[in-house]
Amino acid sequence: MVMLGLSVVCAMAARLTPTATEGSFTAETANAGEVSLAALGAPADLTAASVGLDVTLGWAAGAGGAGSRVEAAVNGTSDDCTGAAFTVLADTAATTLTETTPSGAPGTRRCYRVRTTYGSWTSVQGNPVAVVRLGVVAVSVATANAAHTAGCSSSGQAGVLDCGDRVAITFNQPMAAATGPSGSHTVCTDPSAGAIVLGASASSGSCSATEEASVGVLAGGTIDTDARHAATFAWSNGGRTLTVTVGDRLEGAAAADGATRTFTAATGLQSATGGHGVCTTDADGGDCLIEATGGF
Repeated sequence: MVMLGLSVVCAMAARLTPTATEGSFTAETANAGEVSLAALGAPADLTAASVGLDVTLGWAAGAGGAGSRVEAAVNGTSDDCTGAAFTVLADTAATTLTETTPSGAPGTRRCYRVRTTYGSWTSVQGNPVAVVRLGVVAVSVATANAAHTAGCSSSGQAGVLDCGDRVAITFNQPMAAATGPSGSHTVCTDPSAGAIVLGASASSGSCSATEEASVGVLAGGTIDTDARHAATFAWSNGGRTLTVTVGDRLEGAAAADGATRTFTAATGLQSATGGHGVCTTDADGGDCLIEATGGF
């Protein structure tokens, strides 16, 4: 009986030992220092804004990570960051970052991307991208012809700069209103230069494209008469947009205007943060001279 019992035990032990064809079993162990790549979510809601000469970034952290990797790429004058050659700017545990005076000419686009990090791993898909224009620049200029406006002696003429017509200039960041136009400034037309001066400091007399202007000059087209108008100026969009509304004509005859114009900002306009002046040249590959859209 004893020998038989031993035989049974040995047979059972042999049966529990895997053969070469059955393989072997290895217990799974949990490693608290690891995280599944599938659980490493991308960040969200990346925002980028020019503030003075700097760029500030903010985002929401991705799931499963321990920090974020911020990447940047100079992108010329294109707003499309697809295919941009990103390089690592910083690794951080925070969800905000300020890049101080990034290299690049004013108006140059700079692309940013953020990844979630955990050790040497980074999120692969869905990483958010944002683009900004460096420096202090005008990003759009829209002109509009107004219908007949109450209180105007002459308005509503298509192709003619007259009372009620508007020019809306939007900058890439809030501007210091005190450095812009005052209520006594005017809008005038200079036929010799084909220019419309916005925020002209003079309140009377003939117009000159070289006279001091608190807003800037629309130039490059054809103006047939010398005229000067009263004007009103209003800031909106958090100090980013300045709307110039042409008032009644003070001197001269109605000026016909029929061309696309380029806007050059006044040198005195400054950013609300840092007091930096607006870019007025496209030197060094920048993009500061804006073509106006719309028409009078």
